[in-house]
Amino acid sequence: MKKIPPQMEAKINMISTDAFKRGMSRLEAAFQKKLNQDTLKLYYEKLSGMDADVYLSAVESIIDNDHFFPTIARFREFVAASKYFPD
Repeated sequence: MKKIPPQMEAKINMISTDAFKRGMSRLEAAFQKKLNQDTLKLYYEKLSGMDADVYLSAVESIIDNDHFFPTIARFREFVAASKYFPD
């Protein structure tokens, strides 16, 4: 995991379950794919450390630019430049 400087920790807007669900619902609608509960739990487990604004930006960009439903790895690729995302 990338280290977050102590002075920056308070500035990270960790993703809430509501924001996560909202983003995943948009992805499911855009790509016409319904995820089961186990898959949603796995995505949340792997993405919940992401900054909420980064996550929601990634969702919108993926909807606008990708042809397929994103994998967890795709989210990580999208936000790789962000210093606030755990490895």
